[in-house]
Amino acid sequence: MTPPRALPPVWGLRAAGAAALWGLLLASCSLPSLLRRAPGGPAGAPDPLFVLGGAAVPLVAGLAIASWVSRPRPWPGLRGVLGLGGLRRSSALLACGFFAGLAAAVPMAGLFMLSQALLEPLGFAPEPQPAVAWLMDPATPPAAVAALVLAAIVLAPLAEEILYRAMLFGGLAAQGRPVRAAVLSSLFFAALHLSVPAVLPLFALALLLCALWRRWGLAASVGAHAGFNAANAALAAFFLR
Repeated sequence: MTPPRALPPVWGLRAAGAAALWGLLLASCSLPSLLRRAPGGPAGAPDPLFVLGGAAVPLVAGLAIASWVSRPRPWPGLRGVLGLGGLRRSSALLACGFFAGLAAAVPMAGLFMLSQALLEPLGFAPEPQPAVAWLMDPATPPAAVAALVLAAIVLAPLAEEILYRAMLFGGLAAQGRPVRAAVLSSLFFAALHLSVPAVLPLFALALLLCALWRRWGLAASVGAHAGFNAANAALAAFFLR
């Protein structure tokens, strides 16, 4: 096991604040404005380079914030803050987390359908997120599909687990109230996806990821996040096209 080492309370608040600001900045940018149309492709098809670039920016930001708050000594270094152990142990946790994420996709799908059923009478029409819609569209070029899958399974889990679990949740939990930290960071994470029907399942998923990160560190939560995204990407790309 490689549980993360807690930051001092003041630096925990700094880490949480920086992660929250980055999250708000990313959410304020409209996704279609970040992903240009592929030259000569179908209307609305994303440019693969912009897909990967848009996913890499928060990853770099998360690593920068984590490096900033982990530098002072004798506080925990970057590996301690993130909860990273040796290569063999991290690989095993990553694999176990991945299968846990695949399994979690089933109840989360049920929560999503329940949320849609409750919201439809209120006028919320079911509408997939842009990335899911592109994966479902048969006209999306193979290069764009590959970029979306790579971003969803590799780049996004790494970026979001560093930003929202290690920095936001970890920074708030350093204040001594981990349950409240998990609830607040999970609500923030769910809201930033800008999809009302997805708030309930994403909130539940984020709570699970918080528990995994706090108990076993970054590899476990990244693996679970990647597994969950992989299940949804496979469903959209192969069964709903």
